[in-house]
Amino acid sequence: MPDLSILELYILVCMNRLEDKEQKSYNFNTIIKEYKSIQDAYKTSDKYATTVCFRAFEHLLDRELITFADSKGRNVALEYRPVKLLISSRELAQSLKLNTTCPGCAAKAA
Repeated sequence: MPDLSILELYILVCMNRLEDKEQKSYNFNTIIKEYKSIQDAYKTSDKYATTVCFRAFEHLLDRELITFADSKGRNVALEYRPVKLLISSRELAQSLKLNTTCPGCAAKAA
């Protein structure tokens, strides 16, 4: 996954953190809250607009690195549909290590 953007890596890190917290279900809005908590905790300057984050989220869906948690809710807006990671913590850690432009705080947060 070397061609992922920094924002896409942040989204994957947030999803991984939510899973580590044993959060059973989460959606785009939950991921954005986690992203903002990382920003606050690490005082990062990597701040992206929600619309930009949503496009990165959709790109991760297209690349099949994340998927919808259930087939229900097709009439529900994408940002409210539950999602899940399709990569392991180990794969994410490897991607963070290989990405030379990735901020240190993303790797620390993972």
